[in-house]
Amino acid sequence: MRNLVSTVCVWMVMVSLCAGALAQSMERSGSKKMARSNDGSQVEVKKDEFSGVTTITLKPQKLIDSPNHLLTMSAEVKLEGKTYAGVMSVDETVLFKFDSQNNGNVDFGDEELHFLVDGEPVKGGSTASGFASSLLDKPAPGFKRRNSYTGGVYLSQLQQIAKGKNVAMRFGSIKLTLDEKLLNSLRDFARAANTKQ
Repeated sequence: MRNLVSTVCVWMVMVSLCAGALAQSMERSGSKKMARSNDGSQVEVKKDEFSGVTTITLKPQKLIDSPNHLLTMSAEVKLEGKTYAGVMSVDETVLFKFDSQNNGNVDFGDEELHFLVDGEPVKGGSTASGFASSLLDKPAPGFKRRNSYTGGVYLSQLQQIAKGKNVAMRFGSIKLTLDEKLLNSLRDFARAANTKQ
């Protein structure tokens, strides 16, 4: 009987070890590459091995955090790794998403996105706006309204913004100077996008 119990225990340990090794092997071989992220970072990188598309995401960053207005900005770029006439495509569009939760007294003006990088203007263009409609998009407690806006810049413009020492942004009528923490997150995002090209 003791031999049977010992044999069963040995088999259970071996099965557990094999299962763990198999899971790690599958992850290394690409079975889980689709949702790989950089833990502890504000930047997330996901690669779809089937399409070859790498999606780089900047997690939401707070631009305004006050009792009457919470404005966050996130960003995403999809790099397809395509070449045209032997030259790698470098002007993919970086989409910036702005999420505004407020009490109804915010003027977004023309809703255009502009950057001022060390005194040089970088125009991001118009943004598309949308009003929240689902329960998941309802404003957080303390806010009455929630709006989302999406605008883009070219990857080359993002690189220019990330290299700046003094960066200001105008989104509609809202003007902000980006602090060092946000600039560092943008630099990490731009660096990740640059290394995946």
